[in-house]
Parts: sequence; C-alpha cells; structure tokens
Amino acid sequence: MGLQEILSRFNRLKQLIQDQQTGSPDDLAEELGLSKRQLLNYVNALKNESEDQIIYDRTIKSYRFLNGDEEKTAHL
Repeated sequence: MGLQEILSRFNRLKQLIQDQQTGSPDDLAEELGLSKRQLLNYVNALKNESEDQIIYDRTIKSYRFLNGDEEKTAHL
C-alpha cells in the first residue's frame, strides 16, 4: 500500500466522520478496503492527530466528532 492510498483513506475517513455517514465499523472497514483492526488503527491515528475527539455514536450508527459543548460534558 502506497503513501497516496493511505492518505486517500485518511481523507475519506475524515470526510465520512464529518458527514456522520460512516455506518458501523464493519461497514466502514469494507467501504475503505480495510480489516476492522486496520480501521481501528486509522481511527486511533486520526484521534491522535486531531484536536477534536472522535466517538462512535450508536444512535446514529456513525463515528462523529464531538462538538465543544459535548466535550465539556463528556469529561464530567
């Protein structure tokens, strides 16, 4: 897997999270052509590089970024 493909997957992952359109982890892994373990590694890497928190929201069945107000209450 080349660098261009990795960057493309990261960009696609970030866009899907922003749009709250990731679906389940299994669906997302399939969409990106990754194993579930690889997907979790990508999500963790994106969490580490981003100032925003990323969570999986079971009610909408999608990963999403927490907004500022949610971050404050998430740490209580």
